[in-house]
Amino acid sequence: MQGTEMTRQHLLLCLAALMHIAIFVYVHKGTIQGSPDDDFFRKEKKTRTLDPENVSSFSFIPACKETLHEIVASLPSSRWRLEIQCGTKAEVGARKRNVPADTSPYNITWAKRSPSLQKFVEHFCYEFKGQRIPSLVHYVWFGRNYFRPEHLMSVLSAIRYINPCAVLFHSDRLPFGDHWRLLLQLVPEVIHVIHRQPENIFGHRFGFIQHKADIVRLQVLFVLGGIYLDGDQLVTAPLTPFLHHGLVMSHENSANLANSMILASPGARLLSLWLARYRTYNSSQWGTHSTYVPWELAKQYPSLIKVVENRFVNPDLTDIGQVYYGHYDISRNLGLHLYTRFLRKPLPLLGVAQWDSSLGQVWRDILYGSPERVSSFFSFFRAVKGDQGDLALHDYTSVAIKEKAVNFFYWL
Repeated sequence: MQGTEMTRQHLLLCLAALMHIAIFVYVHKGTIQGSPDDDFFRKEKKTRTLDPENVSSFSFIPACKETLHEIVASLPSSRWRLEIQCGTKAEVGARKRNVPADTSPYNITWAKRSPSLQKFVEHFCYEFKGQRIPSLVHYVWFGRNYFRPEHLMSVLSAIRYINPCAVLFHSDRLPFGDHWRLLLQLVPEVIHVIHRQPENIFGHRFGFIQHKADIVRLQVLFVLGGIYLDGDQLVTAPLTPFLHHGLVMSHENSANLANSMILASPGARLLSLWLARYRTYNSSQWGTHSTYVPWELAKQYPSLIKVVENRFVNPDLTDIGQVYYGHYDISRNLGLHLYTRFLRKPLPLLGVAQWDSSLGQVWRDILYGSPERVSSFFSFFRAVKGDQGDLALHDYTSVAIKEKAVNFFYWL
């Protein structure tokens, strides 16, 4: 009898999740389908995926799906794509059009002032009176790289808690892989901003490709405003209470500010001061200009920035293992930086959702809109503490948990 009851619960959970997906498709078909050209510039048209009343409970993936392959194999042959266009009288329009599933995101080339993007942001990305930071998400992505589970989860977390007007990928080459295909199906708002890799800053050649991304994130935020996220940075709570500030950042530790998550209004003065400090850029120094300089400026110009303690990055690298395999208190967090470049093995997209840990809870919140674990029909994910494996950091890190055994799953 107990097994029958569990099976009944599984069926109900799966049906509920599938209904969410059906509603998602219906909403796109009924209200954001591309309109005729003469109706293209209507300002009142919405670009967002989720209805504000539905944003907290929406399930991105049916709980009954077991593997990434199963999910991708069941994707429709078409998808919705956000497109923007400027008219002849300073008008701007946006629509979602149904396209073949393998169609690349709408693209636009970055220009010095990017007037068409600026107009789009002005028309579609502000939601309330006094909002200075637009509900617009940015990623900087240089090189052709595989789109990993944490990248997908970062974007889905932004959709869940920001519900942005668009998600801009500033990149010279787009990502690839099944997680990218899934993202494009779930998030029509992805736009490719074609952005060449910068060669230098104030005549100084870059020492790391990450430093190129450091510069570009500041430049695009200064022009457009919005929320910048690293690929392994999650949003874990609504950010609306902070969108009336000019610039919002968080400590990573007491001596710096994290640049993995930045909220900025267009033309934020501290961003221009920060960029100007790159005149003294040293290519051999990893984080001086990207994290220590903004903290120096914040202390010098406190009225130009809101520092939200460490609520974007809590914990930092030293204790991140406790988030992976323990129950670290992140109840006050607004974001969570995963530091996945220090992992030896990739995170399993659906496996993490079964972990009995802080990360497992956050993962479920993002995917399913609930922190509760869901066992599906043929699940072999054991949901007991310790099954998630231990955090496997590179040997050169100083954290104590580096001694843990390498035991990440390869089930996907």
